[in-house]
Parts: sequence; C-alpha cells; structure tokens
Amino acid sequence: MHKRGKVVVGFLLIAVFSASAEAQWVQSLPMKSPVISFAVSGTTLIAGTNGRDTVVFIDTSLARYAPTIYVTTDNGTSWTAPDTAVKWGGAARCFAVNGSTVYAGIFDGLTNNPGLMISTVIYSSNASTNFTQWNAVAAPTPDFYFWVFSMAFLGSNLYIGGSDAPFAFYRSTNSGTNWIAGGSISEVTALLALSDTNLFGGSAGGGMFRSTNNGTSWTPIDSGLAAGTDAKWINCLASSGTSLFAGTPAGIFRSSNNGTSWTKVNAGLSDTNVTALAVSGSTIFAGTSTQTIDSAFEFSGWYFGVIVGGGVFRSTDNGSTWTAVNTGFPTQQTNLRGTLTDIDIRSLAVCGGTLFAGAYSGGVWQRPLSDMVTSVEPGPVEVPAQYRLEQNYPNPFNPVTTILYQIAGSREYGVGSREKTDGMGHVKLAVYDLLGREVAVLVDGYQTPGEHRVTFDARKLASGVYFYRLSAGGQVAVKRMILVR
Repeated sequence: MHKRGKVVVGFLLIAVFSASAEAQWVQSLPMKSPVISFAVSGTTLIAGTNGRDTVVFIDTSLARYAPTIYVTTDNGTSWTAPDTAVKWGGAARCFAVNGSTVYAGIFDGLTNNPGLMISTVIYSSNASTNFTQWNAVAAPTPDFYFWVFSMAFLGSNLYIGGSDAPFAFYRSTNSGTNWIAGGSISEVTALLALSDTNLFGGSAGGGMFRSTNNGTSWTPIDSGLAAGTDAKWINCLASSGTSLFAGTPAGIFRSSNNGTSWTKVNAGLSDTNVTALAVSGSTIFAGTSTQTIDSAFEFSGWYFGVIVGGGVFRSTDNGSTWTAVNTGFPTQQTNLRGTLTDIDIRSLAVCGGTLFAGAYSGGVWQRPLSDMVTSVEPGPVEVPAQYRLEQNYPNPFNPVTTILYQIAGSREYGVGSREKTDGMGHVKLAVYDLLGREVAVLVDGYQTPGEHRVTFDARKLASGVYFYRLSAGGQVAVKRMILVR
C-alpha cells in the first residue's frame, strides 16, 4: 500500500532494532590530553592534542607533557604516537589534507633539545610512511608571537591563518617552501576553501570574511552577525550542499547565499558554544563546549580546575533543527584538575562509517554513523517511493568524497527482469571521465530500498571533471564532480 508518497514494507528487523538501541559513544583513545583537531586521509585518522595530559595547570612544574599527534589506521582500534621534532607540549591546533599528504600546524611546544621552545612550526607527512615520519616545513614568519590557528588546502595552495604577527594569513604554492602574506584580516581562527574564488575566513571577534583572489584581499561578510557579540567569534566552518555553516559561542549561523548574509539556526541546541562541525552526506554534526573555572583540591594545595560540559548534536534538515546524540558519553568523570560533567567537544571528524569526537576533557570517542544518520524505529519500515542522487560532498574534493543516493521500493516484474520480488533492486553507481570512459565502479549489485552512501577515493585519478551515474529501477541520474589536487 502507499502512504504519503512512500512505500510501506510490513516487516520487522528485530536484530537491527536491538543493534541500533545498543549503539552509543565509546572511548577509543583513553587519555587525559585534550584532543583539539582531526585530519582524515583515506582510511587514516590523525588526532591532534594540546600536548599536555592535564586540562589546566598553574605551575608549569606540575605539567605532564604528552605526544602531540596520534594516528589510527584501523578505525580507532589501535593508535600510535609518531615522533616529531616538537616531541612534547606542542599543540596540534589544526591540519590540512592534500591527497595522501597531511600538514599539521603546531605551536607552543618543546623540541627534542631540552629547554628549546618553538612558537609555530608546520609539519608534513604522507601515507607512504603510514604517517610515522613527520618533516618540518618552514614557518611563514620567524616571529615568536605568530601562532597558527587554522589551515586549508585547495589545488596547489596551502593556506594558514593565525595571530597577527605581523600578518594573520599566509599562502604557499610550493608546499611551504615559500609563503605569501595576505592582508585585511586578523586573528584567523577558521578557514574553509571551496574554490579559488571562494575562500572563507573566520576571525576571533571580527566576524566572517571572503576572498576571491586566494587571500590577497578580504571582504567582510557579516550581515546577520551582530556587531560586538559572540556571534562574530568564529570557532569553526563547514559546508553542506549550497549552505555554509559557522560555529560560534552564540550558536550556529547558516548562509545560503555564499556568505552574503547569515541566519542563526539554534533550534534544539541546549549548548550554544559550538566548537566543531562535521558533515556526512546531508547530515550535519555540531560539537559544543562549555567551561567554567572553579577551584579543585589537589594533594596539598588548591589549583584551578575546569568544570566542562557539552556534547554532540545532529541535524538532518540543513541545520533548521538539532537533536542531541550523546548516549554513551559520561555524565560525570573525575580529572586531576576538577570534576568534568558531561563531555566537552573540541573536534569532530567523519572517517569511514564512523563519527569521531575529540574531547577537551581528554581522549577520542567514536560512534557508528549508521546509528545517527539513519534512525530505525520499531514497526513498519517506510522506504522512499522515488529514486534520488545527491550532489557529492565535498565538491570540489581531494581526494575523497561521499555520494548519497536513495533507492525506491521495487516493484514485481516478469521473468527476465533484474528486479527481485523481495523489495531489493539492482543498483549500479559508476564514475566516468569527460571522454565517457568508466574509471570506477562504486556499486554493482542488489540493494534494499532506502538511503545509501558510498565513499569515493580518487587518489589514483588525475585532477579534472568527472561524472557519476546512478542506474536503478529503470531510472538513470547523472551528476558532475570536480577533483582538485
């Protein structure tokens, strides 16, 4: 039968319901060091810490230094800490990914030479060494007071943003050998590179900016961000389809016109200090953080501690409403510097079929995307009555992108049909170049009705325009995507 334009399949999958009910956040990298950044290269996830295993300390003699970078290649089952010149104490504030090469921005650390402190250093590593070897890249300025806050990579351009000393933005076209300073923007806390003519920068208290010339000059795009408020302090940026999202201490702001104007979209957010954003298909995730300085007794004296809280929120309607997805996070835990309530999220990343969250209270947490992106409720299962192929995200991409598509409930056909009578239909999703040559087959088999997503890794292909084609149920849909290196 049909109901509201959807096919209703009358069967229960009790095992699926049970698995969905039991899925929750689990800690895959338990430690006290705050995890403040992530990078994803293929199936490898790289986590950056603040380099210390305590949240807040007053006396540096009490600090316990920790590795700056951790790497997992098996979806969080095991982690390694590769050696770098900034061995202890350096904060890996941000990463940028160029295919199989990852750049890390690190500041305020101790080198392997005792007592020698650095302000900012850029590192690079690649998949050929399983990210165990990290090599120093020349910093854009020798100024000790330049701290790198954000990074992005697009085409041949490596962008970094930081504190004003003497410039807050730099660009390199040769992997960091030489740097070109940009202007008219200060304290660049977030960068988002969508194309050569669409580079977005968020500042610490200065609001949003856009550059159409690779950062040489910047134009304020603040309409909707109230002057003098927390809305102009940009913590993070993300894009989903044609929408841009900015996370601020005042919540989430969305733009549907390339940043020209912004609208607050906080419905459902119980904590509005948004510190991280991640996108999987048409689902958007936001990480939040709340901190209050308090006193905590430690050993024979009093030192400052931090009471933190926050969590992860999900939106499936382009940011209009948000729902907390915090099952499994601790409601209370004890840290050397005080009592931590809930969880304090500072970074989010999608790797494979998993959402990873970095906590300021320490460690990496993970949860299956299938538990949060597609919810399954007991009772009749509704599946779409139409086929749909979504635009890949991100686009342009380098080198990994995600394709979301929807399969309708199949009908019974006669002998010789490729449609099966158990609700499954034959699906083929393939990628073609401009000459019409098939360069990759992502799906070729029978699938159940509903939404599906697939990750396309194009690291073996050259830069350029490609087309992906969905063929299912006698329907064909084609969309274009752009691979940039």
